[in-house]
Amino acid sequence: MRKYWTIVGHTFSKYTGNKSFFISTVISIVFIVGLINADVMMSWFKGNDGQQEVAVIDDSGLELYEALHEALAVQHQNVALEPFTGTATEAIASVKEGEVGAFLHLEASQNGLPEGTFHVAESDAFELARHIEQALQTVKETVALEKLGVSPEVRKSVSEPVTFQTQTYDEANGMSEEAREQTRWLVYALLFVLYLGILTYGNMIALEVATEKSSRVMELLVSSVSPVTQMFGKITGIALLGLFQFGLIGGAGAVSVWYRLQKDSESEWSGVIGALGLERVPVSTIVYVVVFFLLGYLLYATLSATLGCLVSRSEDVNQAITPVIYLLITAFFISMFGLSSPDSPFITAMSFIPFFTPMIMFLRVGMTEVPAWEVGLSLLFLIGFIVACAVFGARVYRGGVMLYGKYSSWKDIRKAFVMSQDT
Repeated sequence: MRKYWTIVGHTFSKYTGNKSFFISTVISIVFIVGLINADVMMSWFKGNDGQQEVAVIDDSGLELYEALHEALAVQHQNVALEPFTGTATEAIASVKEGEVGAFLHLEASQNGLPEGTFHVAESDAFELARHIEQALQTVKETVALEKLGVSPEVRKSVSEPVTFQTQTYDEANGMSEEAREQTRWLVYALLFVLYLGILTYGNMIALEVATEKSSRVMELLVSSVSPVTQMFGKITGIALLGLFQFGLIGGAGAVSVWYRLQKDSESEWSGVIGALGLERVPVSTIVYVVVFFLLGYLLYATLSATLGCLVSRSEDVNQAITPVIYLLITAFFISMFGLSSPDSPFITAMSFIPFFTPMIMFLRVGMTEVPAWEVGLSLLFLIGFIVACAVFGARVYRGGVMLYGKYSSWKDIRKAFVMSQDT
């Protein structure tokens, strides 16, 4: 057991002291923190606390300035309207010279309704133009209703959004559409993390074994440590490496969210949290995140280590683990399909196949109400399959670490299995 933990510690420390590990972790932390604070960083480039100033000349005779200002305020757009004291020609010249960022010229059509021409210096100001257009459309509707003699009370009732709610009564599926939408982002995020984590760390395991074989270090190790101990020591060491890296990235994200919660208003961030589904995430979902992630990693890591021991050159690693990558990609794309229809019979059937269970069964338990016996049966199949792969992989690994020469796919598995019986 001491040799096992020695291999675990050696594998873990080898990668944590690697410069590439440090750089990739820092880049990931910067990306997560930047994503959480994207709105703040965008405001740095806009100036004036993120406000976009628009010069306005109202030649419509309808006194549209105040109404347009109110319409923009209702849309929660950070746009500052400023009356322009000169002529329209002077305002356009100011935009071209860069003295004014944007200019809105308000006029009246032949029917006496508002219309506008928007002049802007920047070619990428489509979003600002859309906000101005939407606000002017609201003002136009108000003016048209006034011309028809509609009272302000009626106009207000017409402009109010319709009350619309969706109630589901399918007790077989249990979860309402609202609850399903709230957990959709979390399921998608986990599927993506699971896919990247398995792909990255599984490849690291295979590469680690191939590198030791190419340097002939393996020949010295097998004389003092059994190949099975080496295999599971490397799997455990890189698993701890992944947990450590994800912990650093997740911790940085949590600190960033906490900082924003302290800095921004509670109502502003409660809307963000509700949109992301964090208000009603059950504890069981978090437990399933950990369980399926660890079991999925263990399954694909065992397969990667088994295939990685068959090659003696690091250049052949990608070719050797191609079947594992194809299985992982297939599971990921089936899961993406399942996001829109998690109750389909196809998704239900795929969730019991061990190669796909870590992703697809989590998709089901995250977005629907799955009977406990189905979850237990899928976990039983998955754990049993992992044990079978571990036993078979250990036999192949025992013979594969001493197998050198050109990689020939499935023939090498048979050779390694035969060699393991002779050792």
